[in-house]
Amino acid sequence: MRSNILLTITLAIVLAGALPKNAVEAQNCGCAANLCCSQFGYCGTSTAYCGKGCRQGPCIASPTPTTLVEVVLLLILSLLVSSTA
Repeated sequence: MRSNILLTITLAIVLAGALPKNAVEAQNCGCAANLCCSQFGYCGTSTAYCGKGCRQGPCIASPTPTTLVEVVLLLILSLLVSSTA
């Protein structure tokens, strides 16, 4: 099991390095700290921005992963937690 986790981490690092830099940056809103980034990449403060699909900021719902790296890291964390349980 430990070798599977190490393989997953190695794969995540390789994938993160293979992504074009501008593809990852294009998914960040760059909103001010008091604004939410909506699922469509716009800044605002209403539930349309801070509710379901909110990417960053003071979200009402949990922010959803926006990059492959974030998705892979969440997968690794869930594997680590499940392997220790």
